[in-house]
Amino acid sequence: MPREREQLLTLFIEHAPVALAMFDRDMRYLSASRRWLSYFCLGDRDLIGQLHYEVFPNHPERWKIAHRRGLAGEIVREEEDYYVFPDGSVNWARWEIHPWLTHHRDIGGIVLFIEEITERKMAEEHLKALNEHLERRIEERTLELQETQAQYLHAEKLSAIGKLSASIAHEFNNPLQGILTILQGFNKTLKLENTDKALFELAVSETIRLKNLIRCLQDFNRPSSGQKSFLEMHTLIDSVLLLCKSQLKKKRISTELNYSKKFPLILAIPDQIKQVILNLLDNAVDACGDRGTIKISTWQEEEKVAIAVSDNGTGIEPAKLDRIFQPFYTTKLAVKGTGLGLSVSHGIIKSHHGEILVESQPGKGSTFTVLLPIKEQ
Repeated sequence: MPREREQLLTLFIEHAPVALAMFDRDMRYLSASRRWLSYFCLGDRDLIGQLHYEVFPNHPERWKIAHRRGLAGEIVREEEDYYVFPDGSVNWARWEIHPWLTHHRDIGGIVLFIEEITERKMAEEHLKALNEHLERRIEERTLELQETQAQYLHAEKLSAIGKLSASIAHEFNNPLQGILTILQGFNKTLKLENTDKALFELAVSETIRLKNLIRCLQDFNRPSSGQKSFLEMHTLIDSVLLLCKSQLKKKRISTELNYSKKFPLILAIPDQIKQVILNLLDNAVDACGDRGTIKISTWQEEEKVAIAVSDNGTGIEPAKLDRIFQPFYTTKLAVKGTGLGLSVSHGIIKSHHGEILVESQPGKGSTFTVLLPIKEQ
C-alpha cells in the first residue's frame, strides 16, 4: 500500500498543471511535473535521482536555507521571489515548501510548489510607475497652480500700487501748477537781488522738475494705448533718467551716456519702451549697491538699433542667466524684487520683434542690450 501511494503521488506530481517537484532528504528528485521542466527550461530531462543543487549549480543561497527549514518540518512560503535564468532574464514567482512524511511519520523530504507571477509583477510595476508618474504630475500641477496664484496676487498688488501712485500724482499736480503759476507771476513783478533771484529761479526750476516727474509717473501708470509712434530714443532715455535722478544721487551712482550721433527714429509704443528702460536701470541700480557706474550706450546695427545698459555691480552667476527672464524669478532679496521686471521687459521687446541680450560676470557687472527693428515688421 505505501508503495502504491508513492506511485500515485509521483504520478500526480508529474501531471500536475503547476511547477511542482518532490525531493528526498538529500534533495534528490523523486518526481517533477512537466510544468516544472517547462518553467526551468529543462526540456525532457530525466531528473529522478539527480541532486537538485547539481541541476542548478547557481542555486540562490536563500532557497537552500528555505529547503533546510522545510526538511526540519517547517512549512515555508514566499509570496514574491525572483529567479535569474542563465540568459539573464528574471522570473517572479510565489512558492511554498511542505515537508512530506513517511508511513512511519518521519520527514521523508519536501515538496516544492512554484507559481509564476511574472506577468502580475510586471503589471504591478507598471501600475506603480503610472501612479508615481501621476503623483509627479499632480505635484507639478500643484506647483504650477501655486505659482499662478502667486502671479495673480502679485499682479493685483502691482495694479493697486499703480492706481494709488496715479491718484497721488494727480492730486500733487494741481497744487504744484498753482505754485508754479504764482512763482512765475512773482518773477515778472518782483525786483530781487542777485542772490535772491538765483534762489527764486532754483525754486521755479525744482517746481518744474517735480511737474515733469509727476508727468512721467502718470505716463507709466496710464493704460497703454497700444499705438506705435515714432520715438526719439535719446529723449525717452533722458526722461527715464529724470525719474531715477534722486535715487542715483542718493546711492552715489554716476551715469555715462554714450549716445550715437546718428540714431534713427523707431516705430514703437512709447510707454512700453519707457517701462523696459526703467526696468533695466532699476536692476542696474540694485546691482551697483551704494556706489557704482551705469553706462548707457546706443548705436545702429544694420536694420536695428541697440540700447545697452551696463553696470559694474555684482553680476549674475552663469547658472542663473538662463532663468532671469522667467516670471517671478529674481536674484534680488525677497523684500526688493518681484521677479517681474525682466520678464515683462522680455515680453515687450519680443512683441516689438526685437530681443534682449545679456552678458554678465559675477563681481564684474552686467550688460543688457536691447535690439529693436528700425522698420515696422
